[in-house]
Amino acid sequence: MGLSKATETWRNVFFLLTAVFILELWFLWFYHVRAYVQERSNVALDEQIQVQKDANDQFYLNEKNHKGFAEYLEVKELESKRSHLPWSTYITKILDILNKLKSLNTGDESFILLSDFKVNLKELSLNGAVGNLAYLYSWEDSLINRFNELEFLSDITIRKYEREVNNTKGFSFTLSAKVNNNATR
Repeated sequence: MGLSKATETWRNVFFLLTAVFILELWFLWFYHVRAYVQERSNVALDEQIQVQKDANDQFYLNEKNHKGFAEYLEVKELESKRSHLPWSTYITKILDILNKLKSLNTGDESFILLSDFKVNLKELSLNGAVGNLAYLYSWEDSLINRFNELEFLSDITIRKYEREVNNTKGFSFTLSAKVNNNATR
């Protein structure tokens, strides 16, 4: 004998509800296991972070390391705020100009002699002698024009020059300029 249609329907509904209930239990178990595993992972990471913090604290407690590290941080901060050219770049650019000018020596009346190059945080000075004043003033690669191209120099002047240098037909001169320590790169 078979079951009536109403009983058959209730039986199917019962199995369907039982399957849904079992699926819900399985999803609930899966969620809790996943949350537990994630929590264990977080605890392990927190322990690693605490170990690193303890190591950093020990580093700071050691006075020698603290001073060195503090100085390092100060230097890094100063470097990040620096907006001017480093002195090594200043000197390299000036020496490039002086070497180019020295290479222009061609003859008796076309000579350039450079000496007594002095530079400090405020001023630059250069003594020299030329056979022709054009080396100082008039042509495109003149000493004045070359030094005017340098962004860290201002008030470039040749304040004095004298005729007859060491029994030669030439002019001795003294070039001076103010150094701008805030020149940008």
